[in-house]
Amino acid sequence: MIRRLALCLFYISTTEVLASKNFDSSILFNVMASEYKNTGQQEYYTTQSKGVYVSGNNDKNGYTVGYSKLKTTQESGSYQNDQNQLSASVRFYSPLSENNGSLINRFDVYYLNTDRDWNVDNIKAFSPQVTWLNTEKNRSFNLAYSYSHYASLQNVHQFSPALGSSIGKNNWLQLRAYFTRSSNKMISEGESDKKALEAKLTHSFKGSSSRNKLSYLQLASTVGSRQFFIDPDTAMIYDSGGIQTRSLSAKVKWDISESQSILLSLGNAKYQSYEKEYDSNYAAWSW
Repeated sequence: MIRRLALCLFYISTTEVLASKNFDSSILFNVMASEYKNTGQQEYYTTQSKGVYVSGNNDKNGYTVGYSKLKTTQESGSYQNDQNQLSASVRFYSPLSENNGSLINRFDVYYLNTDRDWNVDNIKAFSPQVTWLNTEKNRSFNLAYSYSHYASLQNVHQFSPALGSSIGKNNWLQLRAYFTRSSNKMISEGESDKKALEAKLTHSFKGSSSRNKLSYLQLASTVGSRQFFIDPDTAMIYDSGGIQTRSLSAKVKWDISESQSILLSLGNAKYQSYEKEYDSNYAAWSW
């Protein structure tokens, strides 16, 4: 059963500095909605998710803890599934010697359970990564690894390095490769190893004098094959059974104030499962 095939991401972001001696903390409320259609079997599914995340940062460390609940429903009402996710992340910021840049070490852990789909139940995952940023902050290199264990006795190893570079004025390009290996060929549709390449181009609108100024515009595309993977940038687990073969997305964000923002997202994703194709579109806005 393919679930969470596309993400219509509404995230309501309210940042509030809390009383703390060492950390500037914030609270993020996240609402997600998506839909997809199995064109071969004429099945239509929708998903809704709500989550809350608390984060804190200072000059040397950072943390994020969160909880979310995802509900998947078939249009006919014959299938419904609830999934709960707990996640935690810690970050360590380490400046290197003069002119050598800085390092960001991050470690994420996840736990997901579901009330119906045994193949993706009781998922336990951890994902360490390290990012190097040069002194001028116009080059970066990221090494990310993930390990996921499923109740179906499937183990998934993922290696996903990324290169980032500034291009022209206020533009940032990131290329990330995904290499995943599953221990269960039956669940991964006969292929243990999958590879994909993702490109993200972000334009920052710096210097705007408008009160409701634009923050950034991001365009992203993925080609190749991804399945049972973790996105190191968004800290999201894609635990559906379908193989993602392509994705396109666009995001634009407005900063209304230091604590309020609006985000609009549009996208398309294509999946394949046992030689059948699935198509999903999404549109979202947030405040």
